Parts: sequence; structure tokens; C-alpha cells
Amino acid sequence: PDVGAYEYGKENYWIPGFQDTIASVPVPPDNSITVKTDADLMWLKAYKANKSDVYFGTTSNAVQKASKKTNAYKGSFKNNIFSPGKLVSGKTYYWRIDAIVNNTLRKGTVWSFKVD
Repeated sequence: PDVGAYEYGKENYWIPGFQDTIASVPVPPDNSITVKTDADLMWLKAYKANKSDVYFGTTSNAVQKASKKTNAYKGSFKNNIFSPGKLVSGKTYYWRIDAIVNNTLRKGTVWSFKVD
């Protein structure tokens, strides 16, 4: 086994702390400016969340208003790790995690980061 919160090849990243009614504790942290081009996104799932819907894009407004019918929607996941693929240096990205708790959607906060 690996040492630390993330074990290579696992589907979830362990993040300690209080589980809110919406997803929280984004990794990378909101407004980060030193994110690497191969970064994965991780979050603390909402309390009792069955799934998390991931929204990801290059404009805050598009991610804020995104629905499952838009390009910003990247899927529904049982785990708390999303790999967006190769990121572009100098570019700012925005992301949102909506929690699904007992078939009820809880819209998340839009977070951002800049790639180093």
C-alpha cells in the first residue's frame, strides 16, 4: 500500500473533515495558481451523496449555468476524483460538483484554478 491519503489506483481520495450538504474542500483549492498540467480534481463529497455530477470548463458563467445537456457536463461519478485530461499552461479553468443525495440534486459552488 501507498502512504498518505491517496493510494495509487484507488477510485476515491480520502479527504478528512466535516461533510457539508454540498461538495466541499476542492483539490486543487479554489483560486489556486500553481496547478500542474496533469492535475486531477478531487473533492469532499456531500454528506450521504450517492453520486457527484461534474461540470468543467473555461468560463465561470458557462459552468455556473451548466446542466447535463451542456458541454460542461462531464458525467456522474460515484467516486470523488475526476481527470480532466491535459490542461493548458496559463489557462484558468472552472469546475462545479453537484451532489446527488437520494435522487435530489444539490447544486455546488463554482471553483477555479489557474494552470502553472
